[in-house]
Amino acid sequence: MESITGVDITEAEACQISEANGWFDPETGTTPENIGKFLEHYGIPCEKSYHANLENIADALQKGDKVIVGLDAHEIWHPVRDPMTGFPVEQTNGGHAVWVTGIDTEPDCSVKIILND
Repeated sequence: MESITGVDITEAEACQISEANGWFDPETGTTPENIGKFLEHYGIPCEKSYHANLENIADALQKGDKVIVGLDAHEIWHPVRDPMTGFPVEQTNGGHAVWVTGIDTEPDCSVKIILND
């Protein structure tokens, strides 16, 4: 919010405004249909996209757009892998949103996503 408008709103204020407008529930968070309504309330247009891929996100960043993505926080902070296969184990959903500020492609062609949480 501050990076776009220059207006500094605390997380507590944002939660209070969003809860008062029915966009946020402290027990369950924000539903997908309410994502972006807080920003739109302040005159910031939002374009929603479901199932965007890395190329879509990179294109948006290249155009100078701000990108917020929903993700499963458990997979980032507390990943669990199958000890036999090494593959990720699905956990209960830990819905969360982060601001993607950049994408770096490494010399070995691996990709690093830069997040502001």
